[in-house]
Amino acid sequence: MAENGIDLGSIRRIFITHAHEDHLSEFEIENLRDSCYSHPKKGEPFNFYGSKPVLEKLGKYVERFTERDTLPVLNEMSHGRTVEFDGYRVTSVHAKHSENTGPLFYIINKGDKTLMYCHDTSYFPDDTWEYLKSHPFHADFISIDCTAGNDPRDSGSHMSVNQNLKVRDRLTEMGIMDDSTIFCLNHFSHNGYDVLPDELEPILKANGIYQSEDKKVFEF
Repeated sequence: MAENGIDLGSIRRIFITHAHEDHLSEFEIENLRDSCYSHPKKGEPFNFYGSKPVLEKLGKYVERFTERDTLPVLNEMSHGRTVEFDGYRVTSVHAKHSENTGPLFYIINKGDKTLMYCHDTSYFPDDTWEYLKSHPFHADFISIDCTAGNDPRDSGSHMSVNQNLKVRDRLTEMGIMDDSTIFCLNHFSHNGYDVLPDELEPILKANGIYQSEDKKVFEF
C-alpha cells in the first residue's frame, strides 16, 4: 500500500473467496469502520461479492454501516458467474476447500491483462476444469495457493508444490498459460510442511516458478 501509493479508503468493491474467519472477519466488518479506526465518508456504497455462505455471514453485520456510511450492496457470486464494472470483468469459479464456506476463486480481467487469483483451494475441482476448458483465455499472472509447502499429501483444501506443478502443466496444456505467464506461489503460513522459503527457492527456480515474499519498504 505504501510503496505503490494505494488509497485503501477509495476501495469500494471487495471480493471474498470464502467464509473462513482468516478471509472474512466479522470484527473487521462490524467494528473497523468506527471513527476510532477510520474516517469513512458517505457516498458510493461498498460492494461485497461472495458466495451465499459469505453473504449470509456478512448480512449479520453490515447494518452497522448505516451509522456512518452508505449501506453496502451484497452481490452473490457462484460458479461461472461474471460481473463487470469500471472496465473490469470478474468471474468466480468453484474452489476445492471447505465446502460449507462457499469456496470460490476469481479470474480478473481488465483490458488485455488477466489475473487468476487461486486461494484457498486444493487441486481444482472437475467443474472448474470444465469451465476453463470451455472458456479459454490467456493468463498473465497466476497467484496460487501453496499453504501445504512441500507436503506430498493432498490436504483436500490447500495445495503443495507438487500440486502447483500439476496445475501449471494442465493450464499449459490448455493454452491458458505459457512462458510469458507469471506463476507465483502464495498463501504460505505456519501450516506449511518440510520447507522454509530459502529451501523452497531452488526447487521453484528449477521449474520457472516464483514465490511471494515480504519486501522491506522502510529501513530503521
